Amino acid sequence: MKQPGTIIHASRLLWKKAKAVRLRILDIVKPSLCRVGLLMSLFRIQTSKTLRRPFCRNRYIYLIDHIPKTGGTSIANHLARYLNQEEFIRVYPEVDPSWVVPQNVGRYFQKLSRARKKRIRVVMGHVVGYCVEDAFECAVRKICFIRKPISYAVSLYHHVVRSGRLYEAGKIMRDHRAMNPLYQITSADGKLISFEEWYAMNTDRIQITRRLVRYHRRFSKKASDEEMLGMAKRVLEKFYFVGMTENPEDFLIVFKLLGVPIEYRIENAGGHHGFSEERMKAIESFIHAKSPHEQALYEYALQLNRNFKNSLSVS
Repeated sequence: MKQPGTIIHASRLLWKKAKAVRLRILDIVKPSLCRVGLLMSLFRIQTSKTLRRPFCRNRYIYLIDHIPKTGGTSIANHLARYLNQEEFIRVYPEVDPSWVVPQNVGRYFQKLSRARKKRIRVVMGHVVGYCVEDAFECAVRKICFIRKPISYAVSLYHHVVRSGRLYEAGKIMRDHRAMNPLYQITSADGKLISFEEWYAMNTDRIQITRRLVRYHRRFSKKASDEEMLGMAKRVLEKFYFVGMTENPEDFLIVFKLLGVPIEYRIENAGGHHGFSEERMKAIESFIHAKSPHEQALYEYALQLNRNFKNSLSVS
């Protein structure tokens, strides 16, 4: 005859044994689960930007690095006609004097809300580099234009001379350029300095090679011209499109990428350089001797430009 409560007692005993087994399993598995959880947390931190990208309204953010005297003013003014101020942001000291410093530009975009960033399609300016790129969660496409070293340097010199004369005449107010050595075009006795003197004093500021490395890489130490050329080439390789100022069709490619009409006006062109043919030959020899890597960078940019166009024709 069965004792009362035997079945109940047996079921309780089995439940206690099962509970003990579960606890032993947890003791074995729990450390592994903790390690997996830690790895997943690290993975989420490392890939947080990638995971948030689908929330961007635009598939790409276009960053246009406006290298002075390469046709950027024509591009900027054309885009401003067809894109509103929320879609197109012009990063120039004329808009905000603090935007002379790249880090200030980066902080401005970092502070923007995600909703505001979603509405941005194009950012363009003279200091649009890694500081701006890091502020966006969407995929970024970078664009720039490169110009032949001789015409670029001569055009920049005459631009500086015109600006200096306007300062002296009091027709424009002194701004950030007044403190920039690049814009110091008169000697101590008030005479206009020659092109060669100006170039020698500002070589590091004029060279496109060093400019690309300065704004698009976290690089501070000094390097030789050969090292700079190698780094500048690697910088250009990361650009989606490298246009050539001498090719009018390259401007149309940019406008097509951004979905705006392709008819545009050439603006802020320097016109004729005013140097004789003999003078230009002397300047060319001077620049090749002073900055031989600039021509090498131009030829590499031309190669990237051709590769991009070939990829378009194939697709």
